[in-house]
Amino acid sequence: MFVGSVNGLNLGDFSKTVLLDGVDQEFQSQPRFSEITVSDLNDCTLSKMNLARDVLRYDVKEAEFSGEVSMEGLVAKKLVLKKGAQLQGVDIAVWHEEAVRISDPVIKKNVKFESVVVNGALM
Repeated sequence: MFVGSVNGLNLGDFSKTVLLDGVDQEFQSQPRFSEITVSDLNDCTLSKMNLARDVLRYDVKEAEFSGEVSMEGLVAKKLVLKKGAQLQGVDIAVWHEEAVRISDPVIKKNVKFESVVVNGALM
């Protein structure tokens, strides 16, 4: 056990407050990192998650989810969904076909609106 301090850092708490290489560690508080670089994800876990298969990563072209996923504030440049895939219970392909779009304001089939507010001329 370390005793004393260096530049105001208590050496007794040092091993609890820094990342150590090659040692399993458990943090009592939530660490925050601006950037993490991992050289090999094949056998890497963080908070009991396998980083190779349990995390949505920026460095792969395609990601496939094996279970339910919940996201808040999703922004995607391109989102490819398999036929029949749903977002929040909505089949996106069906929604796209049936949506009333500003670029094509002609409604081609019966549409039911629960509530309509018109703030201008209705033609």
